[in-house]
Amino acid sequence: MRFWTTLLSLAVVAAFAVNASAQDNKKKKSERPRMSFADMDANKDGKLTKDEFVTARMKNVPDDRKERAKEFVGRMWDRLAKDKKAITEAEYKAAREKMIKDWQKKGGKKREKKGGDK
Repeated sequence: MRFWTTLLSLAVVAAFAVNASAQDNKKKKSERPRMSFADMDANKDGKLTKDEFVTARMKNVPDDRKERAKEFVGRMWDRLAKDKKAITEAEYKAAREKMIKDWQKKGGKKREKKGGDK
């Protein structure tokens, strides 16, 4: 009987630990900073350049992921801006919406909008 009581107690503790861990992970994902156009436009000229975009997107990337993330962010800029040196806020929002729609057509899940660009 004592064996089963101990086993049941350990199972309950493990269930609480897993639940707490899942809540922590959910909290971390939801706290990820969202950047608006204004946040990325460092010189506030109303246009976003590749350097401004990459610098802003790389702010919170851990050091061990910087190299790979920089490549990804560079490719993202190329898709957003095409061949332009700089884009306006309207161009940025239109290109971003198009990227999201294309991604969803390929099977990506729709996310809830939270702050940032609306």
